[in-house]
Amino acid sequence: MEVDIFSLLIELKKKQGIQVYVPRITGEIFETSLFSFPLHKGEKKILESKKNYYQPKRFDCVIVPTIAFDKHLGRIGFGKGYYDRFFDSLAFKPYVILIQRFAHISKKEVCDSWDIKANLVLSSEGIVRRKKNAIIMDKRYRFGYCCCD
Repeated sequence: MEVDIFSLLIELKKKQGIQVYVPRITGEIFETSLFSFPLHKGEKKILESKKNYYQPKRFDCVIVPTIAFDKHLGRIGFGKGYYDRFFDSLAFKPYVILIQRFAHISKKEVCDSWDIKANLVLSSEGIVRRKKNAIIMDKRYRFGYCCCD
């Protein structure tokens, strides 16, 4: 159900000065690894880089997959809370971009205070962002991308 951002990761990795990290999940532990080859399927059947012990002091921007979001741009994920617990443990708050196939939005507030809140949502239908006390979708910025099987 998640968007395939593999080509985006490759492009970002090529850019000088950008370090790309990807999630690793082992049991109930969510951590990050520097994006490197070879990739292998991890415990949750997603492609992962090998474990490395260097952890950055901060992330400037993160791209997080989602299946939906609420009226406050809170992430509605798959229910395990991996991302929420990880972000809650950070001493800083990075710029958060949610990415999804289609803009599924709950008009109600369904997320809890500890759930990830996005600064921006990207979908094939447009860009969703905050504007004052509301959220708006800008359909002028529609784009296409591949999705996972």
